Amino acid sequence: MLAHLSIPVDMQAKVHYHRRSALRKVLLAFLVCPLFSSCTNDVSELKKENERLKAELDRPTPGVAAPRNISSIKNPVIEIRKLKIYQLVSSVGSIDVKITNRSDAFIRYWSVTAEVYDKNGEYLGQGSANGHNLRPAKDAIDRIGLIDIRASDVREVKFRLRSIRIEENRDDVDATGEFDLREVK
Repeated sequence: MLAHLSIPVDMQAKVHYHRRSALRKVLLAFLVCPLFSSCTNDVSELKKENERLKAELDRPTPGVAAPRNISSIKNPVIEIRKLKIYQLVSSVGSIDVKITNRSDAFIRYWSVTAEVYDKNGEYLGQGSANGHNLRPAKDAIDRIGLIDIRASDVREVKFRLRSIRIEENRDDVDATGEFDLREVK
C-alpha cells in the first residue's frame, strides 16, 4: 500500500507500526467494550485516532515527489562493467566496477548489489556500491567491498539494481522500476 508513495522504507515501517497499533486498539475495544458500558468514549477516541492515522498515511511526504508517469525516459539502462576483482585487505575482497548511464535522465542516486559465488556455485555473500549525480552518457568508477570474502574464492558475480532516483522537473523521483541493469564484458 505504501510502496507507490515513494516514502523511505524506515518511515514506511514507522507508519505501519503506528497504524497497526491503532488498529489493534480499535479491534480490542470492539471485542472487550460490549462487556463494559464505560468503554463507549474509548471506542470513539480510538476511531478518531485511526482516522487521523489514515489521513497521515495518505498525506504526501514533504520533499518526496509524488509518483508519476516517467516512462518517457529514453533508453532507461544502466550499464555495469566488472573491471577487476582483488583482495583489498586481508578480510575484504573488492570488485572495481564502471557504471554508465545510457539514459537521457539525470540520475541523482544509484545503487547496485553484487552477489558472489564460488567455483561450485555456492553463494558467498554480497556487497554494494552507490553514487550520486550521474549525468546522461557519463560513467563512474566505484568499488564494491566484499566483507569476509576472499577475492580468490569468487568465480561468478551477479549484479542487481537496487535503486535509481532521477531528477524530473527539479523533483527527486524513484525510477528503479523503469531502469534495467545491463552487464557488459
